[in-house]
Amino acid sequence: MSCLQARGITFSYAHPGRSRPGAAELPPQIRNVDIDVGEGEFVALLGPNGAGKTTLLRLLGGMLRPLTGSVTLFGQVVDSLGLAQKALWMAFVPQESRPTFDFSVLELVLLGRWPHLGLLGIEGKRDVEIARESLRFTGVVDLAGRPFGSLSAGEKQRVLLARALAQQARVVLLDEPTAFLDLGHQVRIYELLRRLCREFGTTLLVASHDLNLAGRYCGRLVLMHEGELVRDGAPREVLTEELIRSTYGVEAQVRHDPVAGPIIIARGSPP
Repeated sequence: MSCLQARGITFSYAHPGRSRPGAAELPPQIRNVDIDVGEGEFVALLGPNGAGKTTLLRLLGGMLRPLTGSVTLFGQVVDSLGLAQKALWMAFVPQESRPTFDFSVLELVLLGRWPHLGLLGIEGKRDVEIARESLRFTGVVDLAGRPFGSLSAGEKQRVLLARALAQQARVVLLDEPTAFLDLGHQVRIYELLRRLCREFGTTLLVASHDLNLAGRYCGRLVLMHEGELVRDGAPREVLTEELIRSTYGVEAQVRHDPVAGPIIIARGSPP
């Protein structure tokens, strides 16, 4: 069953009414995209820089409004949902976060509980328990009292994931969650995401530059190029030498491992 759906969405950062007078109109960053994400799926958006991955993610999350087409979440038009209702259904994990205040780790994760709080907005004992359970799931409960700003990049990303988990949203969108992380932290983040999908049935949509990790951990890949969807399917169907050449402009060899899935070895630019 589809929980997140886009039909015919187009978007441009510069168009009449949004750009300054006299400015040249730029081509759309997203061009007539259709996509359906089913409940419990772990999907990766792939593509080179400028392909439109983050823009599409923000359109699906209701942070940007499409020029044409519509986005629905559990059958409701995203633009029509109030902030609290949308937060009950969907969480967004940014590539990085710089809070205005120097929150402790526990305080930051508790912010994920806000759509569940009453009119007074005061956390109760159960909210604190859920926040700690989320930190325990992501392996950083020992950091609960630490200032968020003092953490390493890998620790911060696990805390942001814990905040999304504490929100108890059914759909989580993640913008390049392994950017700036070393290989060990990259693998741990993807393993956490797979557990979140398998154990809680959470729907995950992640924008990623790492073809190998996405091919190993995600059940479905969506390849983008110049604002359009090029291929949508299982890793073996999407990560082909021909598609990598035409989309990324590099020659690559693709090997298929029974455990790791497709393994991409870049060989350089085509002649």
